Amino acid sequence: MLIWAVPALWAVPSISSAEPSYARFGRIAVKETIAKYGAEVVDYRYDGRFPLPDDMAEERFRLWLRKENREFGVTVHMTIVPSTNRLVSIRWESGTS
Repeated sequence: MLIWAVPALWAVPSISSAEPSYARFGRIAVKETIAKYGAEVVDYRYDGRFPLPDDMAEERFRLWLRKENREFGVTVHMTIVPSTNRLVSIRWESGTS
């Protein structure tokens, strides 16, 4: 008797290769924060999208930075136009944990 070992392909979870919607703004947040603070990004967290007036939204990220043996948190507030994904402004808030 011959038995074939066939992997159960239907049991393998599918892996989506699509980027999350905030990925583009996350890359910009990291790049601009490094340029502004001259520090290494140690950790990164996406806090979410928050609605603003006039059909705008805020993408919010928390970055943990290291510079000259000192670590500190920075919140990056990015105002965007969701319908076009256009970046309007970036604002940093230091000293956040």
